[in-house]
Amino acid sequence: IVKGNLFAKFMEYTDVEVDGFVEADSAINCNVVSNDKVIFNGGHASIVGGKVYGCAGIEVQNLGNDAFIKTEVHVGVHKKIKIKIAELEKLVEQMLLNNINSGIKQIEQMMGSAADGMNLEEKKLALVRAKIEKTAELTEDKEELERLEGIVERSTGATVQVLEHVYPNVEVCINNSKLVTKEEFDKIEFKEKDKAVVMLSMK
Repeated sequence: IVKGNLFAKFMEYTDVEVDGFVEADSAINCNVVSNDKVIFNGGHASIVGGKVYGCAGIEVQNLGNDAFIKTEVHVGVHKKIKIKIAELEKLVEQMLLNNINSGIKQIEQMMGSAADGMNLEEKKLALVRAKIEKTAELTEDKEELERLEGIVERSTGATVQVLEHVYPNVEVCINNSKLVTKEEFDKIEFKEKDKAVVMLSMK
């Protein structure tokens, strides 16, 4: 896992997950996940085999090869991110509700204890400490939620640009839409339109 951006030459038979963008010459049978853009530039830069995901888009010279090796590229919102966002939203909502209910309950206990001569100041301090702990947890989850929402924002309008050749047996996924190429094309951009992946000429 790479926290920032990744710059590489040739990647072969490797799995990599990058918070930032990826810029490389080629990837052969790799599983690459980027929370930004993936760019394979250079004279014969290519993606062959494996799966490459770039949330903000993919730009590559050649996609697949003349041996028709199955190659998958994905752009847009990765389903794992959608699941994680839903989980965090539920967790944050539940934590807020629990904090409120817990606070009310502790205040009620404090009020009852005060009549029995308990130290109200100590009770207040305990409540404040508990609130600080819960707030820290909540802040952490909110920050992660904001980070994931930023990824979703970057993925808006993401496309796959093939500057030279795209070969048969290439699977292009944009959000939840998919297209598998049946023949060879030159200079093509894959976009999502009406919940389907379409090809546009870049010539």
